[in-house]
Amino acid sequence: MSKKKKTWVWNKETPIHAQTIGNLKEDMQELEDSHLRFLGENSKNKDCFIDDEPSIYYKSAVLMLCASWEAFNEDLVKWSAKFMLENCKDPSDLPKSFKKFIAKQVENNKNELAPWSLAQDKWVDFSMGYVNERVDKLHNPKSNNLIAIFNDIFEIDITDSWSFDYELKEKNESHVIHFDSKNILEFFDTLINIRGAYAHGRKPVEEYKGFFLLRYIYMLMLKVSTLMHNDVSAKIEEITNSTPTSRMRINVDFSSFIDKKN
Repeated sequence: MSKKKKTWVWNKETPIHAQTIGNLKEDMQELEDSHLRFLGENSKNKDCFIDDEPSIYYKSAVLMLCASWEAFNEDLVKWSAKFMLENCKDPSDLPKSFKKFIAKQVENNKNELAPWSLAQDKWVDFSMGYVNERVDKLHNPKSNNLIAIFNDIFEIDITDSWSFDYELKEKNESHVIHFDSKNILEFFDTLINIRGAYAHGRKPVEEYKGFFLLRYIYMLMLKVSTLMHNDVSAKIEEITNSTPTSRMRINVDFSSFIDKKN
């Protein structure tokens, strides 16, 4: 008899992007359990699977990680932009990069009456339409694409917050481990390259072999998604003088991924 899958019960105010990344945890665990059963209990690397060949469950986990990461970023941009536009009392308060982005869309619009779409309060729906169009073209959530879209709309470097310190506590001692944004970018971008190869039936040039690494990347995504949500929320609160939602808080335990001998 199969174990009943646990599902999260979210507060009605929890944004959809937060739910997307949070709900992935149980799916990842289910795929890892299936991967373990597929390999068999006698797998020489059953604790971390570092040398195991990728199974269909492993490949599915890679695809799911990337799809959820893409959905998280798309939903975060749309949710945040919608709040910013609907609560901004004066369009002149919008980020300069966003105003330039919208101005360029109007300039490139072949409809000579397009500027009239900005009259009175119509500029909100008009601008949101172009935000949705921009997001729908994302497709590939590699770091350079994310940096560009968050800069265009919110005028922030979304990866600035991807560097953070983690306190590792051991008995009566504690150590501060620094996570660098450059390394995290490389982890995520490599995973997306692997996803691309799997999706087209090719063998990746570089491959992460092991659910241990996939678990690590998911934990990074959990942490980074929290930092991203809070950074964007702080930016639009600064613009609108309105609080979009409470800050996200999550305790991510990296202790099992850290070599405690060094």
